[in-house]
Amino acid sequence: MTSLATINRVTADPIEAAYIQVYLWAEAVKKAGTTDVDKVREAAKGLEYRAPEGLVKIEAENQHLWKPVRIGEVQEDGLIKEIWSTKEAVKPDPYLKSYAWAKDLSN
Repeated sequence: MTSLATINRVTADPIEAAYIQVYLWAEAVKKAGTTDVDKVREAAKGLEYRAPEGLVKIEAENQHLWKPVRIGEVQEDGLIKEIWSTKEAVKPDPYLKSYAWAKDLSN
């Protein structure tokens, strides 16, 4: 029998995102002690999880995820070769608040 840890498999960001969501939701439910949406949402603030990609965290301010950033290059075989990445998770900026060029986008 072959160990799953020794099998070289390809995955995609949406698959990993779904995987992370299930674990973070389960942790928030445990912390809240209920599946009540408002209580779970509150319990999720600041939750951290060691995901396959590294440590991720739910930003309390906007419920988006701190994640490592990776830049890749598509190869001839369709696979993506990582050419750059951050060493740590990056704070989410879903509303482009930290970019001067984006200040007028929401008006």
